[in-house]
Amino acid sequence: MELYSAGAIEQVCDESVLRLDGGGLPVLAERRLAALFGSPAGLFSSHLSVSEFALMRSVSLRPVSQVMGSCVYHARLALDRSAPVHTAERGKAYAMTGVAEPWNAARERALARMAAEARSCRADAVVGVGIRQTQEHLAGRYDASVECVATGTAVVHVVPQAGPSGPVLTNLSAQDYLKLRQQGYAAVGIVACTTVYGCVPSVELHQAEVSRTRPVARYANWEIPEFSDGLRLAHRAAMTNMRAQAERLGAEGIVGVTIERDQHTAVARHDSYQDLILAVHVTGTAIARQASPPHGNPLAVNPVRHLDKKGGG
Repeated sequence: MELYSAGAIEQVCDESVLRLDGGGLPVLAERRLAALFGSPAGLFSSHLSVSEFALMRSVSLRPVSQVMGSCVYHARLALDRSAPVHTAERGKAYAMTGVAEPWNAARERALARMAAEARSCRADAVVGVGIRQTQEHLAGRYDASVECVATGTAVVHVVPQAGPSGPVLTNLSAQDYLKLRQQGYAAVGIVACTTVYGCVPSVELHQAEVSRTRPVARYANWEIPEFSDGLRLAHRAAMTNMRAQAERLGAEGIVGVTIERDQHTAVARHDSYQDLILAVHVTGTAIARQASPPHGNPLAVNPVRHLDKKGGG
């Protein structure tokens, strides 16, 4: 199909939507990957640094292409425009699964589409996977569109390796991916989760914050236990969900974990309480021991990279 002929763009868009609904790739994505394989020079693109590329060449690991997956999902409630219902119990924190669902669904579909591109490249793995999720408000409304874009570099093993078949996604760098295999472990997939919790202050806290007759309470320092409890619950729920995903993959552990946090205040309808909405996003790579691990030192513990983002959106 000639892309610039009359009506071609509309046909390409319609065909791409049908392919995505069926779990396939858009038309232009297939053309791009086909052009890479048709290049007589074996041209590839990647996000690898020169050091990473040199290291991969030395261990018979070959990059074949940058791959990506994207998804735009409609959210009934924007993350920073959501608020607890006015019937919520005071002094409690509770899960807002309906607000978290678009973020999880968009990320799952974006990763699946990136894996489909990697399969088209006949890749063994995708390293350095980066996931970026944002939301765009719809003017004058409470809903929003949640966008997720996942990118990485598809690689193939020149010498066949033991481990999971098909393209395995990992957020580890090329160096860490190779170190993992040298220690007798294999990446088995990315695990990720978003949880959203609403934290509703107690009647006593609300009165202390708004009362003009209690200046000591207004200006003193004290812990807000319901907010602390909400943060603890949001982190625990996200990590528990991520561990459950890893267990379904047959993993023995999770490395390269990143934790990001969004938060904003909200006022419930027909109420004056200042509530706190917490969103926790966790991502990591599930790993499992290979059937025939090489000799070497035990696997070192990887530190968690904890990235706090305040303000929401």
